[in-house]
Amino acid sequence: LLIFIPISYMMVKKSTHIVFALTLTYYIFGNTSSWLNLILIEFSSFLGTVLPDWDTRYRHRALLHNIFIFISTFMLLTFILKTIFDILNPVIVSISYGIGFLSHILLDLLTGGVSLFYPLTYKRFTLLKIKYDNPVLNIALIFFGLLLFYLKMKTYL
Repeated sequence: LLIFIPISYMMVKKSTHIVFALTLTYYIFGNTSSWLNLILIEFSSFLGTVLPDWDTRYRHRALLHNIFIFISTFMLLTFILKTIFDILNPVIVSISYGIGFLSHILLDLLTGGVSLFYPLTYKRFTLLKIKYDNPVLNIALIFFGLLLFYLKMKTYL
């Protein structure tokens, strides 16, 4: 554990978001029938994870960190996957997007306020007030994600 502490200072919150979301998605949907489906599911989760931080220059943790953006992008993604790309089960891909997006929001709720109902209200909600670059939090979340990955891989052995 002491070896990981200096490494954690190099970690940024974005990497924690990504590792947590991808391993959670793999834990839930890792039994997919093909590698191509798994790649599509994981890529969708990755998009859901990084999308909320596209608002860093304007009203961060409000503009893209709210329930209305989640619902509209979820529905738009499902529609596009079904009508344009004709993917067999667009809901699974959209749910993996949702796992990425909602896990991002959940982790941000641990590290400060998020305007969940923006633009109706700018009121920020929070679960904890831990600094986003707290090494213990980052290590714990990454460890939890890797534990989920290990537990899923163990079922294949």
